[in-house]
Amino acid sequence: MAYKHCHKCGWGYPRDEWAESAFCTNCGAPLGKQHKPHTQRKKVEHLDPYPDQKSNPKPAIRTFEHIDSCKQFAVAHPYLFGAGAVGVGVTAILAAPQLMVIAQAVTAIGIVLICAGMLGVVLTDKEDGTQIISAGFLIFIVGLGLTLVAYILTIAGITAVVTGGGVATKATVEDAIRWRLRKQMEGKSALELLELSRQMND
Repeated sequence: MAYKHCHKCGWGYPRDEWAESAFCTNCGAPLGKQHKPHTQRKKVEHLDPYPDQKSNPKPAIRTFEHIDSCKQFAVAHPYLFGAGAVGVGVTAILAAPQLMVIAQAVTAIGIVLICAGMLGVVLTDKEDGTQIISAGFLIFIVGLGLTLVAYILTIAGITAVVTGGGVATKATVEDAIRWRLRKQMEGKSALELLELSRQMND
């Protein structure tokens, strides 16, 4: 005796076959054991962490902001800026010769090691001599780098001294002109001040 029948064609199935069958073997209609289709997740093609922006935000380069800050400080405090620049420049100029001496000593050590390595290659062990030559070249390159840094430090120091002196000198001249104009305007009437202003504009 059949346990259940197909609702479409009436084909009978025993209990075990009904439990294992998903579709009717006679007409193909779905039976009681129907597999629910798996819900598929939508494929995420692109995950944009910044949906409100046209492109990913790039880190701002603040070099120009620092330059503008230095300019504003120089305008607001010209004497302090000039004194600081001159002090930094003089320090750099005084430190450059000391660094140059160190660079020359390091370069000389590198040359000595290179020569010793070459002699070692010729007279004793080739492998040890090659290692000494490599170390000598490395020390020699370091010495050249220190020499370059010393020259750059000298140029930067001179530039800082000239810039600081120029800013301080300009501020001094402007203050002197203002003081002179203030003295000239003291005791003058309004008409004389208007005439003087008209002459300055012309």
